Amino acid sequence: MKFGAGLQYLFPRKLDTNYDEKLSFLPVYVTAQINPYRCFFIKGNLGKNIYCGVDERFLDDVSGGLYYAIGLGYEFSFGLIVEITHNKYECTGAFGKSVPSYYGYHGRLYYSKNILSLGYKFKI
Repeated sequence: MKFGAGLQYLFPRKLDTNYDEKLSFLPVYVTAQINPYRCFFIKGNLGKNIYCGVDERFLDDVSGGLYYAIGLGYEFSFGLIVEITHNKYECTGAFGKSVPSYYGYHGRLYYSKNILSLGYKFKI
């Protein structure tokens, strides 16, 4: 079993609305990895978004939220690592100026993504 900590920055991405709002996240998390069978591994991340960058026309009074991820991977004997991860990000705040029907409503935004990553472990 392996443990660690991490920090990510997600570049601003457009929300699926009629407006031009963008959203970004800065999660800080702890991670754990287990190898249940030979070179296969299961990995999990759990933490908090310490920053949610949101276009202020859309959300006011923004705070962070929960971040978590679960992944599966395989590490080949020659150093190549293949991993697929499902990530979920949360942001809380009060809906603002560009959504008049929700003005003043406190709610949460969720964003999720799946990542396929390839890496290589160097021996030093």
